[in-house]
Amino acid sequence: MKGGADMPTKPTRRPAPALIVAIIALVAALTGSAIALPGRNSVDSNDIQKGAVKAKQIAKNAIKSKHVKNDSLKGADIKESSLGKVPAAAEADALAGTIRVWKKVAPSGSGASDAAARAAATKVPLGGAGPFTVYGKCFVNTNVNDVNAEIYIESTETGGILSGYSADYLPAQLGPATDEDDRKLVDYGAALDDADMYDYGNFSAISTSGLVLSGNAGIYAKHGTLATGDGAFGPGDVCIFRYEQHPTATVENG
Repeated sequence: MKGGADMPTKPTRRPAPALIVAIIALVAALTGSAIALPGRNSVDSNDIQKGAVKAKQIAKNAIKSKHVKNDSLKGADIKESSLGKVPAAAEADALAGTIRVWKKVAPSGSGASDAAARAAATKVPLGGAGPFTVYGKCFVNTNVNDVNAEIYIESTETGGILSGYSADYLPAQLGPATDEDDRKLVDYGAALDDADMYDYGNFSAISTSGLVLSGNAGIYAKHGTLATGDGAFGPGDVCIFRYEQHPTATVENG
């Protein structure tokens, strides 16, 4: 028998709350979306299936420093080419190639004049590059009874330029034939039972091939015994050479 219009209908049953929660969780798992659950204003890690959220679903710049655990990132996580140079590393690069030399020696020559004593003294190697060599000499002028410390530069190429705070100015005159006394970077002498020093010898030398050697030099000389004690000089006649050589450069055209 077919039912008529006045036949009673079945009552509609509402889904149980647990079923609603299960359906929402299923949708979240399938879509990868974060959906707030009834009675809560947020979603925690237990509400999202592992692997459901991909990189493309994270908004640009959404991850900030506060979201990253301290000391959790490793070297492989960082694109090194995107990093700027650390200040200390930049400073290290700037100092790369710098030479610093300190040498203490006794006089190795003597004579009745500076020229004679200088010619008798042996060279104390300090530095150099390309055609340039820098060395010192320590000698005694017996005529005036003083100890002299001098630092020189020499070149195997003719036509070089030398200039500096205490060095002679040689425009296109530095070369193998240049007199040693004219190639001094710094010099000073000490009288008997005294000490003296000069430490401001900035210089630059340019070779004909374009190499630039620059730096600064200083000398410390002691003769005899100091009334206050010999201290860092030590006993007897002493010369101390200080030489600092900057990284070499090249003169560029235009």
